[in-house]
Amino acid sequence: GLKQTILFPFVTLGSLVNFCDCLMAGGTGKKNHSEVGSSYIHFNFTPQQDKATPSLIGDVAHGVMINQAPIFLGGQGGLVGPCRLAYGTVIAAGTINRKDELRPGRLIFGGSGKSGNAPYHGGLVYRNIKRIVLHNLHYIAGLQALRHWYEYVRSLFISEIMPDELYNGLVRTLDACIDERIRRLGEFADKMPESLKNYQASAGQGASDTLLSQKRQLYDNWSRLEQELRTGGPAVESPEKRDAFIKRIRDQIQASGSYDYVAVIRSLDPDAAAAGTDWLMEIIESLTGRWLSMVPAFNSA
Repeated sequence: GLKQTILFPFVTLGSLVNFCDCLMAGGTGKKNHSEVGSSYIHFNFTPQQDKATPSLIGDVAHGVMINQAPIFLGGQGGLVGPCRLAYGTVIAAGTINRKDELRPGRLIFGGSGKSGNAPYHGGLVYRNIKRIVLHNLHYIAGLQALRHWYEYVRSLFISEIMPDELYNGLVRTLDACIDERIRRLGEFADKMPESLKNYQASAGQGASDTLLSQKRQLYDNWSRLEQELRTGGPAVESPEKRDAFIKRIRDQIQASGSYDYVAVIRSLDPDAAAAGTDWLMEIIESLTGRWLSMVPAFNSA
């Protein structure tokens, strides 16, 4: 399955993969591509019955430039969402990865898993929601930045190769992915009152004040936060940076005499690609900063 998954150019999938709720980038061409091995699984559903589990494998701001090291997810393995992986990450075949790796160029391999059998009472407790919320906000901000990319850059390539109908379909699909992530995070937020009650009952005097505040703020402020997530703006971006980058894209299209999107983007010099990445990062950081200001408890340890 690939529901709600976005793959950038030169990401290749093996057979029998279950890879929903991901964004994956990396690779520079057919002979230097990112790979998801056969029988790979992205674990995107929790025992608490939620799917606030999107994983960012690579990122938007660098990935759209098609100039990053590939990422390799070895076959017969899995990734437990939500998770973030840097470019150049290699996860050995058969490995189940549960942790973020934001250092580029790392090899991750796992041994045999620990066996165990312990009482499990279920119920909504959530002893660490900060990582879940931060990953979701960063993921949604990346999708909103990708929306800007489609509006200002991808639209320049509308032609016989990519007619209006195809472009509009791509934008609708991206909007659907944004809506899905917000909906799933909203379902997670709706569980906070019950989680708060269960956590206080189980932790007693040892309950973390920070965690209690995070749960309350997420639930109490969700309506306002949801509205901000849906509008995606106004992002604090530099029109000068954006317009200068768009001019370089226009010039490259004119110089090449082609509307071949991949060829034009790959032909950008390093300075131009860095300028485009800087513009998109400005959007992502602006959005995440504003959203976190609505739930300040998540800025605590």
